Amino acid sequence: VCMRIYYPPKKDAINRTKHDGLSLPDGEPVLYDEFALDRPDDDTHGGRRRVVLGRNGIIDKILVVAYEIDDHADLITILSVRKAEPKERRQYHEGE
Repeated sequence: VCMRIYYPPKKDAINRTKHDGLSLPDGEPVLYDEFALDRPDDDTHGGRRRVVLGRNGIIDKILVVAYEIDDHADLITILSVRKAEPKERRQYHEGE
């Protein structure tokens, strides 16, 4: 099944302001990173929101991407994208 990816425009504008110009579309390549570390988001209820730590090879940065999956609509909504902190970059490079 091919999932569509959606970037809410208001969240994208907020993200660009809050996270050094990073856009929500900047997070899409991270979803395809074969070495990405993906886990449920512990801060939410319901189990649909996830956080992935991975590399965007286009801009050559390790990013943290929060997203939600709607299986019924075959839709992934990217909610936020930020640069990984030093500890997170180490986790990514060590595969933890």
